[in-house]
Amino acid sequence: MEILHVEPTQHDGATAFKVPGLMLLGAWCEFRGMRMAIDLAHCMDGAERDEIIVLSEQRSSLHWMLWRSADGIVVQPMLGMERQFDTISDALESVRSTEPEELTNIHSGQW
Repeated sequence: MEILHVEPTQHDGATAFKVPGLMLLGAWCEFRGMRMAIDLAHCMDGAERDEIIVLSEQRSSLHWMLWRSADGIVVQPMLGMERQFDTISDALESVRSTEPEELTNIHSGQW
């Protein structure tokens, strides 16, 4: 018989987002044409999180994870380092879309 060893998780004092914060996240995603999902009781790097908010683009596989830590709002992009912010608005400013920029300064020259 094999014994299953489970590492204990730690709770870092983080709390879930409040309803107005979730409404702001939802409205921001809707305006940007992105999806928002809420993952409850998530375990990441041995620490238990009450909830993780996953923001993703509808036309690509890019996504960002947001959660509340004891010190603020943390944003973890799919590729890159996690960053911490004081407010949800500041955290959302760090989420960058891959939507191509419209080029308006192209002039035909000698092609």
